[in-house]
Amino acid sequence: MAAKPILKTWLLVGTVMGIGAHQNVDECINQEDSCLASVEIDAEGEIGKSKDHAMLSTRSSRGLMQTACTNADGDPYSAGYYIDCCSGSKKTLVGSRYKCVPSCTTEYGDPWRTGSFVDCCPGSKSQLVGSAYKCIPSACTQANADPYSTGNHIECCAGLTATVKNWNGDGRYYFKCIGSPTPTPTPTPTPPTPVPTPTPTPANDQVAAQGTGMASTFKVMEWNVYYQNKDYTGMANTLMANKPVADIIGLCEFTGSMSEMAYAFSTSSGKKYKEQPGRSGWVGYGTDMFYDSTRWTALDGGVSKTSTCGSRGGDRAANWLVLQEIDSGNKIIVGGTHLSYCAGGCDDVHACELKQMYAHFDQMKTKYNAPVIWMGDLNRQVYDSIVKKAMSGEVGSFALDDLAQSTSQTHKEGGVIDHIMGEKGYFKIKSGQHGTTGQGVKYQNLAGSDHFPVYSVVTYMR
Repeated sequence: MAAKPILKTWLLVGTVMGIGAHQNVDECINQEDSCLASVEIDAEGEIGKSKDHAMLSTRSSRGLMQTACTNADGDPYSAGYYIDCCSGSKKTLVGSRYKCVPSCTTEYGDPWRTGSFVDCCPGSKSQLVGSAYKCIPSACTQANADPYSTGNHIECCAGLTATVKNWNGDGRYYFKCIGSPTPTPTPTPTPPTPVPTPTPTPANDQVAAQGTGMASTFKVMEWNVYYQNKDYTGMANTLMANKPVADIIGLCEFTGSMSEMAYAFSTSSGKKYKEQPGRSGWVGYGTDMFYDSTRWTALDGGVSKTSTCGSRGGDRAANWLVLQEIDSGNKIIVGGTHLSYCAGGCDDVHACELKQMYAHFDQMKTKYNAPVIWMGDLNRQVYDSIVKKAMSGEVGSFALDDLAQSTSQTHKEGGVIDHIMGEKGYFKIKSGQHGTTGQGVKYQNLAGSDHFPVYSVVTYMR
């Protein structure tokens, strides 16, 4: 019996006459009718049906026309050579092999199932459900309902605005979707607001602390979002799922658009977030700052590349932002950095990076007479020597209090390396409202990030 030929090709088998699935290649080619079934020729010349591929070509007496494609979730190289993905999917590296991944994630699917974000198909959007994201059919919250009642943010219906208020008079502030108020037929005239007397500016550009003595209680969050992450909605929804939402947010490894991120925060929260001034472009891995502009006014800010330190794993940067609370007049300086990664430790490099950050804080403290909160991924834990030196004031011009006091991992592989630090003695932590947010699962990414967020609710009084 003659050996069967070894062929590497795809043909269509089966005709209107009913050719079988194991008919040899020559019989298929000699047919005058078009072949109809999808088959694969194995190394011995046998042909069998393939679950990965679809044959879209036909063969007639005028010749063979092949336009095979690989089905969704199929391996485009399973035939031993590349067969392009069918319409509606694209070749994507999943783990150690390629698959034809749908171009968008269908309803209730996980947009992160491939390890990279695949946007939801039209009609649905990415939302955090439990500890994972799913593409949830688009919906809206009706009038007078809480857009966060499901535990996730569902935008208000057209014509409604998410409004936060003490609705029940019990001191509990929460959101409702409210329409435009009905005009009052005869509104009571409001007396004109007196023009405040300007406060003289002290000499040497030193601005005196202009607080009213009121206490300021606010929430600060920090998250290393991963440098390739551009899922603005996913990042925003992750942080805004924590109630009350943060007043001040610091993002490490953020390389996207600051304005788009601020818009995503605003859309997800119903508040109006703004990006820090002085950060027009990426200069290195620092801690980019965002703030709720309905509560705070930005007075100053900037970012500077850390230089001459021998930083590792890419350029490093220091960020700073001076904020004044609108109601109390209290001022604070916030900012941070992302220290180099050194597997065996590099205290000299870290000390240099921290000192350059402190130099900017010192300038702001001289100008605005305000205390500092700084945050970031330090790639070190609180018991490591460089962090201990920073806490004691050996590195920098002031000692620190650990405001986050995280006890559970902030990186998916383990370890507490993300921190929020406050100038010692100025900020009181609200009991039980600090640490990690509880979001994230060990060894799994959270909305595209390999880190988990940390936060702290603190009270400050001048």
